[in-house]
Amino acid sequence: MTDSLQPVRDSLLRRARAEADDLLARADSDAEATLAEAEDLARAMIAKGRSMGEAEAARARAAAITAAHRQQRADRLHAQASAYRELRRRVAERIMALRDEPDYPRLLDTLTARARALLGPDAEVREHPTGGVEARVPGRRADLTLESAALRVVDGAGCALESLWTP
Repeated sequence: MTDSLQPVRDSLLRRARAEADDLLARADSDAEATLAEAEDLARAMIAKGRSMGEAEAARARAAAITAAHRQQRADRLHAQASAYRELRRRVAERIMALRDEPDYPRLLDTLTARARALLGPDAEVREHPTGGVEARVPGRRADLTLESAALRVVDGAGCALESLWTP
């Protein structure tokens, strides 16, 4: 009886092996597909990360360039302001030196006449301690000091001063 069942057993065993081989082949195929999907996903994630990193680097670069331009502009404005202050100081110094000139009394007479022309003959005119004159009438005043003249010279130059810092 054992021998008579042998063909059935062999058939069952072959079928079981074939099903196992088929199951293993499908498992291998599924594993390869899963692995391929994982590799594709990893490549996509790497590409996305690279793209995001490049975009962030571009934003950081743009921000750094903008900050550098702002700093350059601030430095230029600071240098221009320093040059302007130095020019005002030098002009004031040169005009104030007129007090030591032999013609200074004649300049005072000219400034006094100008003050009276501006405010009238009754204007109270007095020499300013730093040079030049100040004049007053009730409600009005004229500043013809050497210091204010120096500042008016510089301020009156206006746009021409830009040539000091333009190439």
